[in-house]
Amino acid sequence: MQNNEHGYQASTNSPIVVTRTCGHIVSVNSKVLEAGISVAFSSDAPATAWADPVNPFVGIQAAVTRRAYDGTDTGQHERISIEKAIELYTKGAQEITRIQGVGQLKPGYHADFIVLEEDILEIPELEIGNTRVLETFMAGQSVFRKVSEKTLVV
Repeated sequence: MQNNEHGYQASTNSPIVVTRTCGHIVSVNSKVLEAGISVAFSSDAPATAWADPVNPFVGIQAAVTRRAYDGTDTGQHERISIEKAIELYTKGAQEITRIQGVGQLKPGYHADFIVLEEDILEIPELEIGNTRVLETFMAGQSVFRKVSEKTLVV
């Protein structure tokens, strides 16, 4: 039997880490990923209790630490790597939405990417949610640049 033979997919808000699919409640965690179910992370803005509901770094932190905004443990045994969480916000989202040319940096894709103030692969897990974007590129062109406390749109 192949994994995910029924073609199940889940697009979920990683801080909540639960989604309703085909009438079933499924916790989006490492077991779901191991079963081969396609998963994409997203925000649940504005319907969320998180302080910054559209900040994907808050969701990445929640998936990596399995801690809710109020510190509630949502299952330490179901943590995923930061690399996997980033992939679910990017490549995973593209695979489920089927929007062409996004989700990865590779030949033939749009050159959409961000520059962060620090390397989220190197900072403590509990600080991931505080990450800030310094610059945003779309189609290889800078469209946003943070200058000190002011924001400059290019």
